[in-house]
Amino acid sequence: MTTKGTKKPVLIPITDKPAAKRTTRKAIASERIGDVEVKYAVPTKPLTSVQLKYAQERLRVLADDLVKRRIAALPPFPPKPELSFTDKLALIRSGKAKLLPDTALKIYTDLVDAFTYPEHARALASWEKRNKARADKLVQIRDLVNFDKQKLGDELALGVDGASALAKLEAFAKLK
Repeated sequence: MTTKGTKKPVLIPITDKPAAKRTTRKAIASERIGDVEVKYAVPTKPLTSVQLKYAQERLRVLADDLVKRRIAALPPFPPKPELSFTDKLALIRSGKAKLLPDTALKIYTDLVDAFTYPEHARALASWEKRNKARADKLVQIRDLVNFDKQKLGDELALGVDGASALAKLEAFAKLK
């Protein structure tokens, strides 16, 4: 199609919308993070270094908070058996404490530290045995959260756009 008096072609838009109002559709992707379904736009432009640093710092804070919340949900440790100074003296006077060998004693060794306390050692071993399962659970919680944190951190560093990074961080924050 040409206009009157010129030989240049005139381009006519295919749509009836003006060029400024035309929009392009972005593809939507989805992913599961824990129990949460995350929907986000397909990456179009990677994060800048400032955005990436911010996202990684926010991820670290969210992961620390998640670990604290999961640990707080566990039953507390019972108090660790401790011997006071007077308890140690009572065991020494009653003969239940055993003197360390001469090779373990130094000039500056305190009197109460020159003895072993077998009854306390047994109580402490019993306490540690009872709480081993809880200690293992704490390690498992930290490992699982760190795994998810590392995976999300890798995704952030390897090229997601701002909208999908924000969506993934919000999904991570919703984990329980």
